[in-house]
Amino acid sequence: MAAPRAAGILFVQDGRVLLLKRADSAQDAPGTWSFPGGGIEAGETPEAAARRELQEECGYTYDGPLELLYTSLDGFACFGATAGFTPQLNDEHTAAQWASFDKLPQPLHPGMAELPLAAARLHLDALWRIIAALT
Repeated sequence: MAAPRAAGILFVQDGRVLLLKRADSAQDAPGTWSFPGGGIEAGETPEAAARRELQEECGYTYDGPLELLYTSLDGFACFGATAGFTPQLNDEHTAAQWASFDKLPQPLHPGMAELPLAAARLHLDALWRIIAALT
């Protein structure tokens, strides 16, 4: 597995995931939908990069907990979080959507292949926390 070179946050709220549509001018997969994220800068941790990219792309500062869901084979560190907000997009994206997992907008960024597994894990972890609280 490659060392993380990029990072992002998969936000889930009320059974929906936040996706952003990449501008046609994007260097990587223009016109595709993905979650907020981008490259890790020198000396930056994957978590710090994910938070910075969120602020840059969505104008939103999230200081809550992040859970590392997976690191893809090509080095994308995907964190999960639960929060709802209205993104204020920069010029890297042309649209934002809170989409249900069974009706994701198309086309998805090629790196989104692991999204269903990450989403399932995020929901499973939340379920276990609820069960633990009840016992």
